[in-house]
Amino acid sequence: MKKILSIALALCLALSLAISVIADSSVQLPPPSSVDMGTSNPTVSKYTYSGTTKTGARVNMSASSVEGGTEVETVKEFGTVVAVYALEVKDNTPDNAEIDVNVYAPGANANSVVMVDDVWEILEGANLVVDGDRVTFTVTAGTIRKWTYFAIINDYKAVTVNPPQEGPTTEEDPENTGNLPVDDEPETTEPEKEDQNPVTGIALAVVPMIVAAAAIVVSKKR
Repeated sequence: MKKILSIALALCLALSLAISVIADSSVQLPPPSSVDMGTSNPTVSKYTYSGTTKTGARVNMSASSVEGGTEVETVKEFGTVVAVYALEVKDNTPDNAEIDVNVYAPGANANSVVMVDDVWEILEGANLVVDGDRVTFTVTAGTIRKWTYFAIINDYKAVTVNPPQEGPTTEEDPENTGNLPVDDEPETTEPEKEDQNPVTGIALAVVPMIVAAAAIVVSKKR
């Protein structure tokens, strides 16, 4: 009898373990939590970005890293390029709404500046904040819609671009193409010198004629 009870107890224990294993195999684990986009996690991937208004509302936008092309080449003359981004606001956020854009920019520091195309100008009121490999800067939705391209620059140096100036036209260059030098000083000509002895010359020529005529008259009278 004891053997039968022992065998029955062992079977019950074995069945209880089998039920637990079957039950565990049907459990679905919750998906991993999304990564916080804020500066509290500065090592987020470079493909991760965010845009929020000053009230904390999320903005539907995109940010793509620009690795080359005209935008990168033209901004290089202003300093060391940390990152260039093409931003796009995809919702109806008002143009005057300020957006805090958080992007990946390794190498940025407290002296970095944010520049905006066209012909690259410093973004006023950017309030750049660096946290690890990520930066946050402020820009209005209207500025994003207008210019698209934004750059983060180290060792900024001002570059002065002098616009071409139009000069006067000349006979050799009637369309003022700038290929010929233009002489700003007017040409001066010396006035012709008047003959100082016109009367004396005529008098000397007439005197012999008068003398000859007088001699002819005298000879005829004789």
